[in-house]
Parts: sequence; C-alpha cells; structure tokens
Amino acid sequence: MFERFELFKQAREIVVARCKREPRNAFARKNKADFHMRAHESAAAIDEYKIYLALKPDDRQARARLAEALSDMGRRDEQRTQLAILGGAKPPTLSSDAEQQ
Repeated sequence: MFERFELFKQAREIVVARCKREPRNAFARKNKADFHMRAHESAAAIDEYKIYLALKPDDRQARARLAEALSDMGRRDEQRTQLAILGGAKPPTLSSDAEQQ
C-alpha cells in the first residue's frame, strides 16, 4: 500500500513540474487534468481542463471529462455549456470565460 502511495506522489510531482516548466504544453496539461480526475480532485481537474481546452478546443474527450468534473462539483450551468459545445455549439472565448469567474 505504501509503495502505491509513493508512486502516486511521484507521478503528481512529475506532472506538476512539467506544467510549471512548460505551461503551454497541451499534452502535459491534459495529463495533469486526467491525473486530478483519477485522484477525485474535480476542482483542480476543472482548472486544468479549461487551460488544456484553450490550447486544444476540439478535443471532445477532454471536454466530456470537463463536463463530468463540473457535474461532480454541482456546477450544472457550466456543465450544460460544455455539453452544448459537444453537441455542436461554438466554444466560448477565453475573455468570456474570465468574465464568468
């Protein structure tokens, strides 16, 4: 059990360090978001998926995971927005995202 925790801790350190070193690396951002989802850290996953989707807005799988994380946090309006985008609506711009927060 302890070994598994150590591996988890090392993986976290690696993805965090990579995102700090390369903040616009889409692959690193998605890995970090996915890591947060596996760790049941939905709030952190939301932040990372939003950053990732600003870099890669056409990634439907990441957008679906963002909608899932938003649902986990009870943020239904934002979840519906992401589901609408998956259904063909135009994604919001970064400036409109910033205004909502």
